[in-house]
Amino acid sequence: MPINLVVVEAHQHLLEHIHYILRCNARKDKDKQILSWGMLHWDSHPDLACPNESIPADACFMPRKEWRTSGGGDDMIHAAAAENDEQGKNLYDMLDTSQGGIAEWILPLVLAGGLERVVWVKNSFCKQFDKGQYSYQVGVLTPEIDNGSEGKSNACIDSFLDLPEDSVVKTSLSHPYYIDDNSYIQEDLLILKKNFELSVVEVDDDETMNTGIPLSAAEGIKKCDWILDICLDYFICNNPFVDDLRNLSEDVCNLFIEAVTNVTFRKEVDGMKWL
Repeated sequence: MPINLVVVEAHQHLLEHIHYILRCNARKDKDKQILSWGMLHWDSHPDLACPNESIPADACFMPRKEWRTSGGGDDMIHAAAAENDEQGKNLYDMLDTSQGGIAEWILPLVLAGGLERVVWVKNSFCKQFDKGQYSYQVGVLTPEIDNGSEGKSNACIDSFLDLPEDSVVKTSLSHPYYIDDNSYIQEDLLILKKNFELSVVEVDDDETMNTGIPLSAAEGIKKCDWILDICLDYFICNNPFVDDLRNLSEDVCNLFIEAVTNVTFRKEVDGMKWL
């Protein structure tokens, strides 16, 4: 059985290829199209950040549609009219130009691509998420709409076609990874939300199988279609800033780590310490 293999330089470039595979599968046999699937993600980074707020949520559903900024920079992006001379950007272009685009390419697949589960296989020095199971929702946050001027409310939004252009992607997981980026929002404020399961494991963990998938999660995912995603930084990446600082002075490095860990605006969230 042939296997689709794609090699990209920038990690976010994988998104376009996954969309292509999903489209081909749907066209080939509508009765057997992949409606839900999982990703085995080998990486030193989870890459689970929300697309930044300059990227409209409906771009996740229409990745090839072109959008344009109204004023340049980080201003909200709006749909580009066909007659407009200004060069628009599709989702792939916007991720390329986003500062965090390399970490923002997975959640669009959760919101609009049928991705239901990610198993993140990380190195022991990766502290973005502790090992374990995380269940949360990925959805859309819309601005407050004046019923008098727009004639719409969240109750009227049944699909992505109804979304205002300044809607953005958020998650319901109250965790430092999302709170730091202002990406966490209460679950009841999200619309078009999708359930998402994240398993965080390490290969040398005694509680994992030889596949790296935790035994506790294995039963529910055996029949799932999977994409294997391997980032080479899993094999070579560390924290270069801390390593360079430690080479200069171990004492200064330890003081710096202590200061960052204990800054006053960082508090424990749902019993989890800031990492």
